[in-house]
Amino acid sequence: MRQHSKKNKYTYINYSMLLKSFFVGALISELFILVTVVDKVFWEFPFLPNNECLIWIIRVLYYLIIICYLYMRNYCKKMKVLIKSLRLDLLIFLVWGGILVFVFDGFGTISFENLLRTLAFPQLMALVLLPIIFCVSFFLRNQQVSLVTKLNENSLFMSDKEVESRSDDKFNFSDKADNFCEKVYNENSSEGLVFGIDAPWGTGKSTFVNLCKEYWNKKYKDEIIVYTFNPLRYENKEKMLDKFIFGLINEIKNHIFVPEIEWLISQYAKIIKDSKPSFSVMGLGFKLPSVNQSIDDIFERLESALKNIDKKIIIIIDDLDRLNFSAIKEMLFVIKKAFTLSNISYVLCYDTENIGKLEKTNFDTENVMEFLEKFINVKTSIFLDNKLLLKYFIDKKDESLSENIMADPVLISKAIEGVKDIFESNDYYRYLPFIGDARKLKRLINTILLLNIEKTDFDNCDFNKKDLTNLLLIYINYPNIFRTIYNTETAGKNGFFSVLVKDKEKYKNSSLYENYLRNLSENQKFILDEVFNVTQRIKDKTINQEILTSYACFNGSEWNGNNRNLERYLNLIINTSFPAKIEQYRFYVNCVHELLLNKTIEDLFNSKEFSLENGEDTHEQFWRTLVNNVYEITNYKKTKEIIGYALKNLNKYSLLKIRSFRETLIIFIVKLLNDIGWIDKNIKQYDNTDKNIAKIAEWIFGEGDFKEEGVLNILGEEEKGVLALYDILNFRISCHESRGLDIFNLTRALVNHINPKISVKDINKDFVKNEMREISQNIFMTFKSRYIEQQKNIFDEIDKLTLNDVGGYNSSNKIKGEGINNEFSLLKFKMKSFIIYQLGNTINDDTGIGCGYYDVSGNKDSKGINKEFNEYLFEICFKAENNSTTNYTHFLDYLLAHLSRDYVLDINLILNVLDKNSLITYWKHRRNDIKALKFESKNIQIITGSYTASYDKHLVDIYKVLDALLPSNE
Repeated sequence: MRQHSKKNKYTYINYSMLLKSFFVGALISELFILVTVVDKVFWEFPFLPNNECLIWIIRVLYYLIIICYLYMRNYCKKMKVLIKSLRLDLLIFLVWGGILVFVFDGFGTISFENLLRTLAFPQLMALVLLPIIFCVSFFLRNQQVSLVTKLNENSLFMSDKEVESRSDDKFNFSDKADNFCEKVYNENSSEGLVFGIDAPWGTGKSTFVNLCKEYWNKKYKDEIIVYTFNPLRYENKEKMLDKFIFGLINEIKNHIFVPEIEWLISQYAKIIKDSKPSFSVMGLGFKLPSVNQSIDDIFERLESALKNIDKKIIIIIDDLDRLNFSAIKEMLFVIKKAFTLSNISYVLCYDTENIGKLEKTNFDTENVMEFLEKFINVKTSIFLDNKLLLKYFIDKKDESLSENIMADPVLISKAIEGVKDIFESNDYYRYLPFIGDARKLKRLINTILLLNIEKTDFDNCDFNKKDLTNLLLIYINYPNIFRTIYNTETAGKNGFFSVLVKDKEKYKNSSLYENYLRNLSENQKFILDEVFNVTQRIKDKTINQEILTSYACFNGSEWNGNNRNLERYLNLIINTSFPAKIEQYRFYVNCVHELLLNKTIEDLFNSKEFSLENGEDTHEQFWRTLVNNVYEITNYKKTKEIIGYALKNLNKYSLLKIRSFRETLIIFIVKLLNDIGWIDKNIKQYDNTDKNIAKIAEWIFGEGDFKEEGVLNILGEEEKGVLALYDILNFRISCHESRGLDIFNLTRALVNHINPKISVKDINKDFVKNEMREISQNIFMTFKSRYIEQQKNIFDEIDKLTLNDVGGYNSSNKIKGEGINNEFSLLKFKMKSFIIYQLGNTINDDTGIGCGYYDVSGNKDSKGINKEFNEYLFEICFKAENNSTTNYTHFLDYLLAHLSRDYVLDINLILNVLDKNSLITYWKHRRNDIKALKFESKNIQIITGSYTASYDKHLVDIYKVLDALLPSNE
């Protein structure tokens, strides 16, 4: 073959390619002749009964093997490329080589035939079948591997694999990639250029390149050869140039048949390697040429050969910035000086800033850009649209994780909701180092999967999504800082990162935290302050229950209920410790929402989370949350359902605690009546006029629409016995304005109910007196009808109570634990003191007002209730009949309950309830009988809670106080 040099100084012939073609033709002809010899010998075995069939079977097997081999090695495509080259010179030499061998009837054919004739049939068969056995063995092994290997195996995590097709393009790279492809194609110009794609890691350079390759393959399939080289795959720099050349040659051979290019490129690379150290490639020193041909001569021949081909070669070098800086410089030098040939263009992928970081000297980004401009002719960049990035990872992540059978896309959505808020915030630009590209977001999601955080029931947990996201970013990017947080804020420790209480509901950061920040980078300070900085996190916010139970900056304080929020976050991330949802405030908020939307309160309490088998804490927390979110209830029917359920199920709760939930629930009922126990004309709770709030009083007294649902009627049901009296008295005292419940609507309703003409302008002593009159009289009438008129001793009725009566759902057979009897005794003492005091006392001050202050009816307030109650106490409760001493002990117990901590009887406290004259009369007539019984010699103790009084130690002193009340002549 002849070619003209660029300068037309001489012509040259590529003799090596002609010789190769000649010998290939000779070899093919020789093999064909040898195969016919084998076939001929095989036919001559006369003792074979059916040798023709066997021979054809063997022939067919060989034909199949040859066809499969050619197919697997893609020889069809290579033959197509060879034919399209129209190299008649090489074809002539190929045919001539075959003819020459055929004319001579092969070389060594006679010797080979004689050798075969010396073999026995088994020996000949063994040789003939050897290639078949080899191919069958190879095929079976491939089948075995394919059966064992799991195809399409699911991954637990999101892969970092780049997009291969524009159908998967989620960031709208396609249009820009198409435009870039056309510029690189450059109207199929033979001029070689170097293009740069400059973008940070994770922004999608590899995806962009894949879209470009797809475009070229679709539009310019027959006009472009694309060769991708990734230098990171080759750690051995000494072989990196060889790998580059070898890969380039193979890619060219797959598309065109120009054997001179392969030879010239190889020679060119060889000369570069053998040249003197005028420059280096990949850290290798190259010597000057030591052959007769100069590097310029080879370069001109290669240039000429490339100009004569009809395809443009595009060489893509990815991840250039991941090499060390010296290797980058050497690669760029080789590209510029060694391979800037016609019809060859380069596409280099790199990040300028990252290259700048690799340089150990003061080589800043601007210097790097100036350096790159010497080698790169045209540069473009890639920018991620943060809206598309958010859409892909928030709205479309279910599709991305569809193959992950162990992940719950719904829970993952909740786990990374904080990311969405970050994208939409004004501080998004400050989060770019953490979630600014696809790779960083995938790493965040994979960390969530690794830690099983997606299995957390975030709907029912007190985790703030922003705090959780920020702590995860600290965990991923700054493990040493996270370790410091863990070591200083767990196992009961706090106050290093978590906030301190400066004053009630005022917080500050510790000096330890402020000092710790001084040695950190700006990015580290920013991400820590987003979680812990008081000024940024809780400035100008109303500190409510949700904040106190969810923000990670709180970690154990009396002002947030000693909730160790931060430690809960840390345990979730480090130990995969999921908090029980019944311990989370958010769970109860959700229960309230469910109740208001579609659940009945009965269905709610029938769920396993609210089983009283596990105690009453869940019920108490729910009711507390409901009361705190009461203004979300705008359906009056739902209001009646809620309050009605509380009234009818009060007896399910125990009274054995010092401050039992049964008593607390009565307070909640009062608060609910005040806030939502009324409606306006729009059936809402907006216009709290006197007329509208009158519903509250009607509900309490069972009037109007509430004849069968009155609060006092339900709480005071007679079948509940003395507990009914205890409940309605607790309800009464909770209605007193002095309890600090902010129940202005309820107090006004009670005042207006007794006298609508009373002007309610301000809460004062008279206002409260009017408020409590009717309810006090109503309760006393209930007491009178059940105890006074029926001659029942209230003390005896309380003593008759059993654990079953006061234990609620956890009745006596379920109540366990030491000291339960003491608790029960204390409860009965408490009930006696409370009922007697509430019914009989005549005090009217800022602390409260007793029923005894009022008359049984009317509004004169002449303490008529106190008089009737005293008569009941002295004539029924304390009067001993039929030689029974029990009532005397009731009297003495009552006196002992009024001992001070110094065990001195405070007679004034007793006289708040007991009428002085009635007491004197009683003691005057009963003291001898009482003293004669010598109670002081009995080992009887009264447990009051604050102290324990005993008969043998304190009765004598009490007798002296009572004796002092008598006239001196008695």
